[in-house]
Amino acid sequence: MSDRNGSVEEARRLADEAMANIESAALRPPPPPTAGARAQLRRRVTLIGLALGVPILTLQLIQNFSEGGVRGLVSTLSTETTLRHRLLETMSGVVTEIETFREDYDELPENLAEVAAPFEGQWRYELVERGRYRIALSRWGQSVTFDSADDPEVIFGAVRQP
Repeated sequence: MSDRNGSVEEARRLADEAMANIESAALRPPPPPTAGARAQLRRRVTLIGLALGVPILTLQLIQNFSEGGVRGLVSTLSTETTLRHRLLETMSGVVTEIETFREDYDELPENLAEVAAPFEGQWRYELVERGRYRIALSRWGQSVTFDSADDPEVIFGAVRQP
């Protein structure tokens, strides 16, 4: 029986020793990655960065350099009539702002920045003579011109309907 107790004692001692070895191994930091593993990790990080960065950069460049930005690039082109209608709506809003400015200050604005005109498209504003102005907008291959001597209801009647 003492032989059996000795075997049990020996098994416990070996088990305790194995557990101590496992615990000490768990506390040790892992070995540093090999040069090949580091190079592979750098390649992965670079490819992920490129996969994320290139589309974002492309969208940013489109936004900065195309007329209307990404929305203008992605939106489908409408018919000439629809485009002209949209230009007339925009122009009508600016003419309303100019006329409101005239009523408030009893003079015409020096430039469109004073009435917060939209920046999209190419605008031209000129004072023709005292109390009269001409404004032009070009966008999407369409152009609209308004002279304050003209009747705004005739020019913008279709787009100002309630």
